[in-house]
Amino acid sequence: PRTGNKRLETASIGLDPTTGEILFMQGGSEFFPENQLNRSIQMRRQTGSAIKPIIYSAGAESGKVSPATPLEDSPLFFSGVKTADGKDFWLPDNIDEDYEGIIPARIAMAKSRNIPAIRAAMMIGLDRVGEQFHKFFFHSDEAFAKRFRAEQGVAIGILEMSPLEMASAFSAFANNGVIKRPYLIRRIVSPTGKVLFDGTGKDEFRMQMPAEVKAIDGDAAEVVASMMQDSAKYGGTGRGGFNSPLLLGKTGTTNKHRDAWVVGVLP
Repeated sequence: PRTGNKRLETASIGLDPTTGEILFMQGGSEFFPENQLNRSIQMRRQTGSAIKPIIYSAGAESGKVSPATPLEDSPLFFSGVKTADGKDFWLPDNIDEDYEGIIPARIAMAKSRNIPAIRAAMMIGLDRVGEQFHKFFFHSDEAFAKRFRAEQGVAIGILEMSPLEMASAFSAFANNGVIKRPYLIRRIVSPTGKVLFDGTGKDEFRMQMPAEVKAIDGDAAEVVASMMQDSAKYGGTGRGGFNSPLLLGKTGTTNKHRDAWVVGVLP
């Protein structure tokens, strides 16, 4: 409200994976002088566990982590890592502060276990994980250098993304590994039929990406898609009405439940 009291804000965006055409976009509450932020394209937030399919995609493509790879869900300790609360060590945890021992990667992602995701990233190598972020999100060397950090926390969503960036990246899993550059305005035509603006060839959202990006091999994309189908069943999205058996999806929650994500794909 305009009184300045805190309120819940949401954003959503959907696009056609085969074309990049944006089908719907909701940027938050009503537009007025104090609220002109379109959260679906202008807001970047930490993704939490919603990023895990990208991590596992690097494993599938490199051959270092498959859905059957056993991953250890047990305490991890990193020394020499500066944290936001001033500590010089990091002790990551699962959201339920419990551990399940050795579980396959497919189950680890479906149950959104943090420790196995970090272990998977370490097995793959942070440099190789960085390559995946370069292909899926940071399409220019400049953007990659500015926004990617080679830290273990990238496996559990410490990097910030916009809903548009997440939707665009995940479209690869429904389009044989190919991302089509998103666009909102197809064309503007005058009353006489003259094309005044053709948006299909424009980088409308300044994402610094070509019209088409091969983000991942098609066979690896299919492997991750099958993992995301299991993840959608575990993620609680059915309670929100997203209960198609074809749904591929991943939820994500950040520290202190500050942000909650659902990224989904219907092939």
